[in-house]
Amino acid sequence: MKFLIFVLLSNFAAFTAAWAQAPVDWYAEKVENRPFVRWWWHGSAVDSVGLTYNLEEFARQGIGGVEITPIYGVKGNEANDIPYLSEKWMDMLGHTVSEANRLGLRVDMNNGTGWPFGGPNVSPSMSARKLVTRRWEVPESHVIDEPMFPLPSEMKQPDATFQRAIAVSRSRTIDITDRVLKDGSLKWKAPEGGPWRVYAIYSGRTYQKVKRAAPGGAGLVLNHYDSIAVRKYLARFDEAFEGREWMIPDSFFNDSYEVYGSDWSDNLFDEFQRDHGYDLASGIHEFLGDNGNSPERKRLLHDYRMTLARILEENFTRVWTEWAHSHNARIRNQSHGSPANILDIYAAVDIPECESFGQTDFDIPGLHSSGPSRPSDAAPSVLKFASSAAHLAGKPMISAETLTWLTEHFHTSLARCKPEIDQMLCSGVNHVYFHGAPYSPKDATFPGWLFYASVNMSPTASLWEDADGLFRYITRVQSFLSAGKPDNDILLYFPYEEIITRHGGGHYLMFDIHKMDRVMPDVKQWVADIMEAGYDVDYLSDRLIDSLTVTTDRRLLSRGGNSYRAIIVPRVDYIPDLTLDKLRKLSDMGANVVFSDDISSAVGSIGIPSEHLRRSGVSMIRRLNEAGGHNYFI
Repeated sequence: MKFLIFVLLSNFAAFTAAWAQAPVDWYAEKVENRPFVRWWWHGSAVDSVGLTYNLEEFARQGIGGVEITPIYGVKGNEANDIPYLSEKWMDMLGHTVSEANRLGLRVDMNNGTGWPFGGPNVSPSMSARKLVTRRWEVPESHVIDEPMFPLPSEMKQPDATFQRAIAVSRSRTIDITDRVLKDGSLKWKAPEGGPWRVYAIYSGRTYQKVKRAAPGGAGLVLNHYDSIAVRKYLARFDEAFEGREWMIPDSFFNDSYEVYGSDWSDNLFDEFQRDHGYDLASGIHEFLGDNGNSPERKRLLHDYRMTLARILEENFTRVWTEWAHSHNARIRNQSHGSPANILDIYAAVDIPECESFGQTDFDIPGLHSSGPSRPSDAAPSVLKFASSAAHLAGKPMISAETLTWLTEHFHTSLARCKPEIDQMLCSGVNHVYFHGAPYSPKDATFPGWLFYASVNMSPTASLWEDADGLFRYITRVQSFLSAGKPDNDILLYFPYEEIITRHGGGHYLMFDIHKMDRVMPDVKQWVADIMEAGYDVDYLSDRLIDSLTVTTDRRLLSRGGNSYRAIIVPRVDYIPDLTLDKLRKLSDMGANVVFSDDISSAVGSIGIPSEHLRRSGVSMIRRLNEAGGHNYFI
């Protein structure tokens, strides 16, 4: 059935032009059903004439709205650059909003320039943190006499904050932080039982700067784990919009989480102790991997990653969302890349957004590569994180950054764009954002201003005059998708805690779309197996299980009003006790919960009477609920 839907979508464009001419009964078209564009403002060197011209062209061709993201300027045009959030910049934003209202368009806005969040108001004390350590080998009975702070200049960490000093032998761990004197020196005589390794632990700085920053937006990247820093960062926008509340955008946007190496927080030891009831520093030898990938290290990595995930959601995602809501605006967020369960981060925002990147190798006769590109990371198993969270949490809109790096400039064809968009639509997206449309002045000669990573969906593009057919197709499909509810058959348990436990290596683990093949190869295969069997699927997190109830006909109903036939729990070694308890309760209520080593067998069991499962040998395998219910181990 799902294959049929894909075929129908793939052929839909052939009928769009004819339907556009004929009176048909169709779903009401809303402005958000049209495709939107990420509108790159090079140097924010915009003017009122150019803004009006671009917006009128967008409206004429069927674009529904813009997301303003300022970036670096055009070489040789620096005199026309406008500093971000300056009086003149806000005047240009006001003109944009006024003209968009006149034309029936929507306006979104990045909460920064380039990516990720950061800028000139981010001081070193507000900037992204990383763990910094030093170590010394100290024989027993020897004295270590070393300065703990400030750090040596060659370490390039002038702002690092000393936190702890820990001594570790084969059998003992001693906290020797209290031996550090006010002048920063540590004097400590190693006791018997050595040799000893002494660790000094610091909260350092990544010193990452905003990528592709616009004039007035350059600076250090924000510490996303610090709610005070986040609020100070957002205060810059409060000041800019004071007295201009009428121009606040429909939604504020955040790009994918690319805060590289930010694996620490000043209060991480306290937060870890609060979550897990023991001191992370006591296991620093294991945590840093100095004893290989021991069971103790697996536990430490799991617990550390759980704490990092929690403080990211609490101190950034929720603080930012509450701030936007206080301005009557929504949040559109790309959660992928986060060092957290991205399902839960997506579920916490108003509009979850996924992303396509590169070119998919579709097996479509006659479809040729449109020139230089890179393999796509946008498999359904990756795209479905945003839509799954939306379906379970009751978020009606799922957006997508679409066609990033599809090809190089001047190699793009509309025929190559369409199947990538179809894959998005079939993965639950109903709010496409093209990446992107660089602003060009009205009098700019062909090809106008360009942004290296974008498929150019702007008035200066060579495909612009023909793009309206694609835009109408997207609008029709998205109006259809938005009018109903998704009909996915299966909930696939996403084993987040399994993944963060089994992955050794460095302690910092990001769910980056470019690394999903390495982070969760089995999960990608499970999704592929379910879809190959003819079913569609949403992910289910440990937290989102709470959103489920069971109907009288044994279907699982989400808070978003979507129903499912079963939950499949793949074979995992680590699963929270609370999750097992919730699954047991759902089973007691009549839900089908299938535990399986083989996803293909699990899919085949959906809808098959339990007595058939028993004939297949299920009764010989331990069942979660011996008293009855509908849990099956296959």
